[in-house]
Amino acid sequence: MDPCDVAVALKSMKIWVDSREQDTLMARRRLRQMGCPHERKALSFGDYSACCDALDLSDSVAIERKLGLDELANCYCKDRPRFTREFERAKQAGAKLYLLV
Repeated sequence: MDPCDVAVALKSMKIWVDSREQDTLMARRRLRQMGCPHERKALSFGDYSACCDALDLSDSVAIERKLGLDELANCYCKDRPRFTREFERAKQAGAKLYLLV
């Protein structure tokens, strides 16, 4: 993609929000602040991804969001098997999964 194509694609960008992600007032506020439309849908892995007219990134890149160190520590201890499966699904798909704390 050349810079003009990127600019056009970014104008049509939409954020995918995993349907299992909690729909809280704070989450809606964060999404509004991003300044682009969003839509809930079941993602194979991660909490957020994106698409535009030319490209759907949901099968190749996603973000796994944790609100803080407490939630992250819980994922490494109590919920470790579920947390590990999330990253394994992304790896099997050949996708990148970024952890955002």
